[in-house]
Amino acid sequence: MHKKTLMIKIIVSISFFIIPISIYSQDTDFEEFKSRYINKMSTEVCDCLVNNKTKQNDEIMKCFKLENKQFGKKYDSLYFKISQKKYNTYVEKLNNSIFFSLQEIMVRDCESYSAQFKMFQEQFVSNIYKKFNNKNIDSLNFTNQEDEKFLIEKVGVNIALKNFDAAINDLKKIITLNKYDKWGYLLLAWIYEENGELVKSIDVYKKFLDFNPAVEVKAYLEITKLKLNTKKN
Repeated sequence: MHKKTLMIKIIVSISFFIIPISIYSQDTDFEEFKSRYINKMSTEVCDCLVNNKTKQNDEIMKCFKLENKQFGKKYDSLYFKISQKKYNTYVEKLNNSIFFSLQEIMVRDCESYSAQFKMFQEQFVSNIYKKFNNKNIDSLNFTNQEDEKFLIEKVGVNIALKNFDAAINDLKKIITLNKYDKWGYLLLAWIYEENGELVKSIDVYKKFLDFNPAVEVKAYLEITKLKLNTKKN
């Protein structure tokens, strides 16, 4: 009886020792796998964009989804033995880190990738000029001039008039009213960039990323950092 009890204790002790090692091994495997695949995915997504002839804005996501599907198959194979709860944790880690981590490499090594973001930025700003070209501040019909909607319209008019200082002041008010306004941050960063104030532009991106790790904001941050480094050199 005592021998059986002793054997059970030994098995339990060994199990508690092995399980952490197994989990640690899975974590290590994940990080190594992620690192290898980030480099592979960046190359293949870039090739996908280069070979795409339509140059539509949604092509970035199409190329990523194609590669992500391939990643998923290998990912499932690597972790098919772990529990569903543990698997869901890894999936969450994947969603929160893979594409975010990819941005620096993609911007640095893939001109077609950066070009997609620059094209969208140019189109967005161009549409503001078209929409507000024949307007002025007095034509805006708002009772409350501190209202967010009024401030957004006012920013559009001031950008069209190239009153960038006024637009910057109102964009600062907008993101104070709504700190989750991603477009407010992007537009503020783009105006600073237009003025040649790249450091301020970078600071705006970083401020937003502190509480919202949006992939596109990370991409614009890396584009601006690269632009600044090129300017320094």
